[in-house]
Amino acid sequence: ERSQEQVQDRFREQQQACSKMESELAEELHVLTEWQASVRSLQDIEASEEMAKMELQDQLPLRSEVEARFAEELRTMRHDQRLASEAVERSREDIEAFGESVQVELQGQHTSRCEVEARLAEELRTM
Repeated sequence: ERSQEQVQDRFREQQQACSKMESELAEELHVLTEWQASVRSLQDIEASEEMAKMELQDQLPLRSEVEARFAEELRTMRHDQRLASEAVERSREDIEAFGESVQVELQGQHTSRCEVEARLAEELRTM
């Protein structure tokens, strides 16, 4: 009977040890599961970063192209502005020249009128 009690005690001790080990293993499994989820999150973040880097690399040529087009459009606009300024200056000069020619013509007409008036006055005196 004593031997049976010893066996039963030993069995209970082993059962308790197994239960304790089972609890410890369950806790370790829980920690490992959380760690695995953290690792997956980090991997997702790294993958997202890689994708973002690749997208940026893909966009660099596009950005350069847009910058080049913008620079070309700016050069064209400046060239057009210079041409427009030159055209305005030529128009101003043409208007000034036209005004001077009109003034000369008016002076000529005034001189002719004065000469005609003087001749008429002379003719009237001689009559």
